[in-house]
Amino acid sequence: MLLLHCDDPARPVAELAETLLGVVKAGYAARIGVSNWPADRLATLARHLAEEGHRAVASYQFSLATPDPAHVSGSADPDILRVIREHHLPLLSWSSQARGFFARTASNGSVDPFDSERNRDRRARCVALAGQLGSRPETVALAWNLQHPDVWPSIGPRTTEQLDRSLAALRLSLTSEQVRWLEHGD
Repeated sequence: MLLLHCDDPARPVAELAETLLGVVKAGYAARIGVSNWPADRLATLARHLAEEGHRAVASYQFSLATPDPAHVSGSADPDILRVIREHHLPLLSWSSQARGFFARTASNGSVDPFDSERNRDRRARCVALAGQLGSRPETVALAWNLQHPDVWPSIGPRTTEQLDRSLAALRLSLTSEQVRWLEHGD
């Protein structure tokens, strides 16, 4: 897989799509896609690639906790998510567990792009649901991510215990009501 990490708005999308398709035709990659592109250019790329029989892969930050855009770029905002849905693109989500935000009980003292009132409320709901399910909040948060179709979360465990907690999300089935409640609280 080849992902272009940043967009070059000075280059036409059609030209970039042709370059990406050339990489596939040469056998250097089976899948191609982008990260951190604006929604309109992602949609244009998806159309160009689809015309040639390829489905683009999108890679953006996607988590139950949404970061402060002043500190983290490349989030799957509503416009990006709309393009992903409309074009049926797989999403490789990074920072799926919000850099450990759901495992913490309070701020760690450093600038945390995920530490906001809305995200603290979401973390509290993860703690409550984890208690009901006999699980951990970070496991519930990752299970939320996995409930979205065509989302492939990436994780970055530092210990075997963290890996085990992440893998437990694969066995944790959330209802649509729980998914909605975790995000919106209603």
